[in-house]
Amino acid sequence: MTTTKSKIKKTSPKNEANYLRIWKEMQRISHVALANATPPTPMIVGSPSTPLGNDVDPTKKMWYVSDGVCGFGWVVLGSGRTGFAQWLLKNKYGSKHYQWGGGYKGVSIWPSARDGFAETRQSLQLKEQVCSEIAKYLRSEGFDAWSESRID
Repeated sequence: MTTTKSKIKKTSPKNEANYLRIWKEMQRISHVALANATPPTPMIVGSPSTPLGNDVDPTKKMWYVSDGVCGFGWVVLGSGRTGFAQWLLKNKYGSKHYQWGGGYKGVSIWPSARDGFAETRQSLQLKEQVCSEIAKYLRSEGFDAWSESRID
């Protein structure tokens, strides 16, 4: 039987403690960001009165969506080669980030409540605000970081 060495280096205890500190601060910032977030713009979802209409037919079923547009938000570390990025991958806190047409570049962090981050439900606006604050914090720690989002 052959074994292969992992491409991810072992983390020193000092770096492990620092990375865990950063991770916990990211979680804390997500909760503060959510508490300070601008509430999402609610929307009404329904059927238009004409096939290409931009109105809602009041005679058909409608839904009120208090969280506004649904979507996804994530934070990107621009380099997957930093010790912190490698630690995120090793601990399954992040995944490889792929750029359109550019291949693998960096690590994506998808903040979720199950990982201790703020519960943003399905709201695109809340996810964008929380991810933006996390990225701002990571930049203050010296990382090349930004947030991205998309409508669901």
